[in-house]
Amino acid sequence: MGLEQFDTSSSEEGIDMPVLRPDNGEPLLQDDGKTPVTVCVAGTDSDRYRKAELANRTRYIRKRDKTFRAEDIETNEMNILVGITVSWSGIVVDGETLDCTPDNIRKVYTRFKFIRDQVNAFAGERANFLPASATN
Repeated sequence: MGLEQFDTSSSEEGIDMPVLRPDNGEPLLQDDGKTPVTVCVAGTDSDRYRKAELANRTRYIRKRDKTFRAEDIETNEMNILVGITVSWSGIVVDGETLDCTPDNIRKVYTRFKFIRDQVNAFAGERANFLPASATN
C-alpha cells in the first residue's frame, strides 16, 4: 500500500463544507430550500494554512514587548481560519449576500461562532481531504 493515498497536502483548492444549523444539526439551506449553504475550506496540510500560521508567528516575533495574551491566541486562530477559507456559497447576513472577502469572513466568523467552530473542526479532520480512493 502506497502512502500517496493518504496525501492531504493537495487540499489547497479546498473542500465544500455544508454549514449545519446550530439548533438541529441539519444542513442550513439557501432561500431555494434545496441548496446547502457551504464554506469551501482548505485543510491543515495546505500551503494556505502554513502561510497563515507563519504570518502569525512572524507577528509574534515582531512584537516589541514579546508579551503574548489570550486575545492574541484568538486573533491567531481567526487569521488561520480566514487564510483557509477559499470561498463560500449562500452566506446572507441581514438580507445581504456577502462576498467571500477577508473582512467579511472575519465578520461572519465573529458574529456566528457556530460557523467558525464548524470550519475549524472540518479543517482539522484530515479524512475530509483524503483522495477519493483512500476513502473507498
